[in-house]
Formats: sequence, C-alpha cells, structure tokens
Amino acid sequence: QPTGGTLDRGAFVEALSRCFKRRGQEKTSFILMALRLDANNPTPSPVPFPELADHVERVLRADDRLLVDPASRRLVLLMPDARQDFVQRFFDALRKSLAREHPASQQHLLENVSVVVVPDGQPFERAEDFMAYAMEAR
Repeated sequence: QPTGGTLDRGAFVEALSRCFKRRGQEKTSFILMALRLDANNPTPSPVPFPELADHVERVLRADDRLLVDPASRRLVLLMPDARQDFVQRFFDALRKSLAREHPASQQHLLENVSVVVVPDGQPFERAEDFMAYAMEAR
C-alpha cells in the first residue's frame, strides 16, 4: 500500500475503517473532509475538477488518504493522527498551491467548493455510514 495519495473506494474505506476501530482505544484523532465542487454555481469554477483533485493531492501529508470521484465531483480526505487545527493548515496549503497556477481565481474556486469537516468520524458509527453521507447527492 502506498504512503499517502489517492486510493480507490475499497482501499479508502479500509483505511477509514481502521481509524474508526482505533477511535476511543488510543489517544488518536483523525479528520475526515468531504469536498464537492459545486456544479450549480451560476459562475462555473475557473479550475476543472481533475485539476482541483491534483492540487489537493499535492498538499497531502504522507499518511493522508484521498478518494476522488470525478462523476460526482467529490473528494473525500482522511487525515489520520490529525486534530482540528490541521484543517486550517490544509486549506492554507491548498490556497497557496492554487495561487501559484491560478492567482486571479483561487478565491473564486474556494467559494465553489462545499466542505464538510468531521473530526474523529463523529457522529458516524462506521466508515460505511460516513461514506454513504459523503457520497450522496446534495
């Protein structure tokens, strides 16, 4: 298994399930994020979805895991051993990455992204429950 990077759905759910199993057993914390590029925004995103996924992948830490679903324009990110403050660091790094290639449109792009942050998988009981929520149409 590679360290960091993009996984298929099965491998992602496996990694996520391990975090759910460890939850409460050790003093570990994890962050889940579901990101969706808003297709209904009247002003389309200046950055295509595959490019956004590339920028997200570039700012991952070695142990972070990413699921990319181009059909639904969703990204699901698992950050093991991460606390709430990692979320801001992640978005700062993403903003900087976008600014290098899209200086005029980074803010517009971030306004086109819907994000749900779920610390320690709460209130979900299982990895599959979170995945059903993250991948459902909204």
